[in-house]
Amino acid sequence: MLNNVIFLSLKSLRNYQLGVTYLDEYGRETPVFTSIGAGFEVPKRFADNKIKIEGKIDTLPPSWADSFKVYIKETSTE
Repeated sequence: MLNNVIFLSLKSLRNYQLGVTYLDEYGRETPVFTSIGAGFEVPKRFADNKIKIEGKIDTLPPSWADSFKVYIKETSTE
């Protein structure tokens, strides 16, 4: 369950990568975890539409983690 949902604009014809970090009770954060399958492109035909992104974490979180953050990074310009 996501408590805070932020709606951002994704541009078409760009590549993006989803990632997640885990936080402990003191606010310390892990590096971003991602996978090859977490990359996606927004086709030009969806340029006028609102886009919903769904992701799934296939592993259990660390036992010490109190929360997590989801990141979306544009990788087209790398």
